[in-house]
Amino acid sequence: MESLAGCQLGISIYPTFSYNASGGGGIASATQSVEHPSRVDIVFDPKAVSIPDVTYSTAKVGGVPLLPMFRIRVQPESLQVILTSQHREHAVSLRST
Repeated sequence: MESLAGCQLGISIYPTFSYNASGGGGIASATQSVEHPSRVDIVFDPKAVSIPDVTYSTAKVGGVPLLPMFRIRVQPESLQVILTSQHREHAVSLRST
């Protein structure tokens, strides 16, 4: 996986950020569900996932850059994606500290 620019990021009660996540990425394993043949579960190794920090140079709120002293480090504990080809849907679950 490679993370890209033009992302949005929601953190708790804060407004959604415009977020340039380019430069990050990770390695995953994919398995097809036995119970649901149209579903693929993708699981990333959190130790091998890199997500750029949320800073004044990577994030904006309402088109305004964050204050320079503001920084959030994203350290994934788990990252999973579920792809469903039948409905062309996907669900992403990221848990981090």
